[in-house]
Amino acid sequence: MLEDLAGALRAIALFPIFVVAPGYVAAFLDVFGFRSRSLSFHLALSLVLSISLCPILAYMIGRFVSMAVVWALYP
Repeated sequence: MLEDLAGALRAIALFPIFVVAPGYVAAFLDVFGFRSRSLSFHLALSLVLSISLCPILAYMIGRFVSMAVVWALYP
């Protein structure tokens, strides 16, 4: 049980890296006037962009490069 709890806590700690960071980087290109908006808008748009962009990028990398590269991107 403690191992499961430790694994869940690690997953919670890594969650922002995979869900918020990619969208934040994509939105920083000033999509929808991103730079002039509030912090709550930043987080909401980052979440939506990450959820939509990460599977697309994973598919494109796997299709044109290699699935090994995709597995390396998602440790």
